Amino acid sequence: MPRPREVPREGVPLVKVRAKNETIAKYIKHPKGTRFRDGVADWPMDGFTQRRIRDGDVTVEATPRQSGRAAPHREARHET
Repeated sequence: MPRPREVPREGVPLVKVRAKNETIAKYIKHPKGTRFRDGVADWPMDGFTQRRIRDGDVTVEATPRQSGRAAPHREARHET
């Protein structure tokens, strides 16, 4: 029976990563269950992802974004 897919915790940044080659895309998946599609996947920026980036197995495609709800917006103070 397949394991249920876990949802990343709220506030964990997600990054779009690209596999170095087809072999990596075929055999490596994130422990949370996220697999590659066309060589690209959205992974939470955790220890597993950072290790794969350091090893060169994946590269970051886009800037990090927050999972779940957006962080509260802080208004800038303007000196007048």
